[in-house]
Amino acid sequence: EFLTIEQLRKFKEMAGKVRHKRTSEIADIFLFACFAGLRMSDLMTLKWSEIDMDKNMISHMQYKGHTRRAKMLYIPLNDTSREILDRWKGKYEEFVFGLLPSGYDLSDEAAFLKVKNAADKTINQSLQSIGDKMGLPFNLHIHLGRHTFAMMTLNGGVDIKTTSALLGHASTQITERVYATLL
Repeated sequence: EFLTIEQLRKFKEMAGKVRHKRTSEIADIFLFACFAGLRMSDLMTLKWSEIDMDKNMISHMQYKGHTRRAKMLYIPLNDTSREILDRWKGKYEEFVFGLLPSGYDLSDEAAFLKVKNAADKTINQSLQSIGDKMGLPFNLHIHLGRHTFAMMTLNGGVDIKTTSALLGHASTQITERVYATLL
């Protein structure tokens, strides 16, 4: 599942009308996932030091299974992702979205997984509420942002190899297997 361009527009519209500050922040994080393709673990661990606004580029060390097969992701920033980052500038010192405290020890995978799962649950509850208000026929969750990114790139003419690299997949076969039915 993924959001269509029209559903993405509707989400942005709904996000602009939420009353609670934290729900608005969660909407921003989700939109960033839609335009950067990051997993929840990478949204949590994204650091300001990994973002080069002058070059419009994120250079982020992927944290899914990071102690086994660390992989550097290079993701270009577009206007929407830049706008989101501009709104978050100065809010948190180290981690962009403040989902981890500054100085958090990322070497303890078990502890990180617990924190990630708790954040996942909280974020997904807020997103589900927005999705329900939008009348979506599926559950809105943070990983859907990643699928939306993949479909936007593939439907926008980006080749499977480049899309696979942007997503940080180990091979294009993974990308093909996950998205073939959607294409």
